[in-house]
Amino acid sequence: MDSSKESISTLKKHRENIDQVRELLEQPFWPETIQSNERYFITHDDNGGDRSKGLEVAISVDGDVWIDTTCLNPFEACRFRTHAGGGRNQRVRNALLILAEAIRLDNEGPVPY
Repeated sequence: MDSSKESISTLKKHRENIDQVRELLEQPFWPETIQSNERYFITHDDNGGDRSKGLEVAISVDGDVWIDTTCLNPFEACRFRTHAGGGRNQRVRNALLILAEAIRLDNEGPVPY
């Protein structure tokens, strides 16, 4: 397969992935591996050796989701880098991109269900 056909195939696959993400975001769901009344924490990539700095997602008993960062300096943010930029948490980065898309969609209007 030549490179132009590979590029078209890759673009189609990405489009399918984006469509799947949008479909997922527009339906209520609960991942089987996530537990309520639990906290999920990950250290961010620019932690300067401080393993206590990162992102926490807490799921309350009623299913509400809480997000907290332990990057308390007002000029500091939790950063999850691309792989090429030295990132160690690619799944979290991908999930945050999905979160950004969900925010964008919610800002466009209400969920259709």
